[in-house]
Amino acid sequence: MRRFYGTITTTLKDPLKAVYPSTAAQLNGNQITGVKVPAVQDGTFANANIAMAEDITTNAAFKNKTVLFVITPPDGTGFIRV
Repeated sequence: MRRFYGTITTTLKDPLKAVYPSTAAQLNGNQITGVKVPAVQDGTFANANIAMAEDITTNAAFKNKTVLFVITPPDGTGFIRV
């Protein structure tokens, strides 16, 4: 498993939240209230892997907020991959 490290310095007093990718953050003003999942995706893990870290004080532990699964239609169903 790859781990990425970075540093954020802030003068805020409350714990922080973070969403990856940032485009998946559901916002109310500047406050992260949850995650949004695009209705249409290209099928790649990179677009479907949405994670959130909450109550960040010193370290951020991101947890996946989506479930990934594959649906394979049976032969002869006329499924066309695009």
